[in-house]
Amino acid sequence: MYEIVSPRADPTRHGSAADLILRMQENRSHLPPGARGAVAALALLLMAAAILPAFRGLLFVPVCALSAMAVLTFALDRHARSTPASEHLELADGFVSHRDRNGRESRMAAAGAQLDIAGCNDETIRLILRSRNTAIEIGRCLGWQERREVALVLNAALTQAGACTDLPTAVSRSAWA
Repeated sequence: MYEIVSPRADPTRHGSAADLILRMQENRSHLPPGARGAVAALALLLMAAAILPAFRGLLFVPVCALSAMAVLTFALDRHARSTPASEHLELADGFVSHRDRNGRESRMAAAGAQLDIAGCNDETIRLILRSRNTAIEIGRCLGWQERREVALVLNAALTQAGACTDLPTAVSRSAWA
C-alpha cells in the first residue's frame, strides 16, 4: 500500500513545499476477533479428531495436533506484533530522499536521477532510482501492481522536476498502460 501525502498536510515537513512525498508500507491484514474464534474452533476440532487415535494407543497423533496448533498460534501472534516494512520517499528542493524500514537514509540530486525498471515480467519487477554515484531500490515492501503504479507516479514527479526519466524497454509497454 502506498500513500501520496500532500506537503501541507505533513506536520513533520519544515521549509519549502515538497514536489512529492510518498509513503509505502507492506500490505498487512491482522486477524479480527472473529477469525481468532475460528482458529480456536479449528484447534478444538483438531483435538477432537485426535482423541480416537489416542484411545487406540496412538499418543503421537494428539501430540502432533497440539504442536501444530501451538506453532500456528505462535506464528499468528508474532505476525501481529511485528511492524510492517515501510519506506518513505520525498522529492523536494531538487533532491530525492529515501528512508527505508531500518532507518537508512539516502539522498541524491533529482536533476541526475533516472528511474530504471528491472525484471523480466510483472511479478519480478524492481524499481531502481539511479544517479551518477547512487542507486536505490525503492518499493521493496510493495506488491508488483503497486510497484507499477508507484513507477508511474515517480516518473511523472521526476519529469516535472526536470530529471531524466526514460522508461526502459525491458518491461512491456502493456504493463504501463
